[in-house]
Amino acid sequence: LHFLSSERTKQAMDGQVDFHESLKARLNILRPSLSNVEAFLKESPPELSPGAKSLIDLLKSRNTDVFLVTGGFSHIAYYAADQLGIPHQNVFSNKLIFDSNGNYVDFDKQQLTSTSNGKSLICAYLKNKFQFKMLVMIGDGMTDFHACPPADLFIGFGGNQVRQTVRDASAWYVYNFAELINAFKY
Repeated sequence: LHFLSSERTKQAMDGQVDFHESLKARLNILRPSLSNVEAFLKESPPELSPGAKSLIDLLKSRNTDVFLVTGGFSHIAYYAADQLGIPHQNVFSNKLIFDSNGNYVDFDKQQLTSTSNGKSLICAYLKNKFQFKMLVMIGDGMTDFHACPPADLFIGFGGNQVRQTVRDASAWYVYNFAELINAFKY
């Protein structure tokens, strides 16, 4: 099951299949309960990429608003946001729906992040709501890349996994956050 889920994730991140359909297929295979999700967070908490916290701290020290936009799920996204000092209202992620016993029912299809162009829609929403003059998307998948435009700049990130399609499409591609910290220091 892990292989099937991983392969579908890879295909979606590489832009080979529709993200929404991939998400739906993966969840129909996995059907995670609330206790599964909580156990996963306890036993295998997500690790931040080296330098991620330092980059966020640098941006925040300059009064730069930081948002976490992910095709992942809110339980994991909120955990990462807490580690990074990003408020939950600045997190856009998919949400799992559980019944009163904690059994998986579905995912919230109203979340923009559940669609292939969701990150693009979120960037447009943020630019409109906050009147940002410059919105930068940093990401490792094709759904991140396709958020520019409306994002003004896309920076491809290969610190966890290099996706050739993303690397080839990116005008600016980095392999670690230290590169961005050095570039943004000035």
